[in-house]
Amino acid sequence: MLETYPALDASRVYAMGYSMGGGSTMKAILASPKTFAAAVPMSPVTYFGDVWIPSEENLAQFENVDLPVMLTSSTYDLPLTYDQENGHILDALQGLVNQMCQINELPEVTFDFAKHPISGIDADRETASELNGEYMNHTWYMNKNGVPMVALNVTEGLTHSLYPEYGKLFWEFV
Repeated sequence: MLETYPALDASRVYAMGYSMGGGSTMKAILASPKTFAAAVPMSPVTYFGDVWIPSEENLAQFENVDLPVMLTSSTYDLPLTYDQENGHILDALQGLVNQMCQINELPEVTFDFAKHPISGIDADRETASELNGEYMNHTWYMNKNGVPMVALNVTEGLTHSLYPEYGKLFWEFV
């Protein structure tokens, strides 16, 4: 795109996708992290569980690269993301949060759900709002030098579905 349209601002290229598109977003940032200013993999289906374990080569690409990443999910999302019975994110999503912290040289998160329900994260900043008068939405931000580098966003009561309000969440993050 940048070769075809040289007038585009190369410093403002973002990657985002939902479900399989979220998986593609993860693949894109792994393949070429320097291409993107930020990424928002939304419910990235192909990378839950231990499917995405970055190699040393993958991680080396992130050296000297800061890549803000927001992960999104919902309380009725994919089976490996949220524990409805206990009211918090599951191991697979916790792993993705820590992988994004690792590539951005942030400390690993030690999840404490008793102290921080839903996310388990002692974040630098937390926000909560109602999306479209329908669903409560929460975001936890982990900062590097005062800049949000890793965010986790969880919408309560929403199933694994592409919700139009996610576009706004993406835009506000990037």
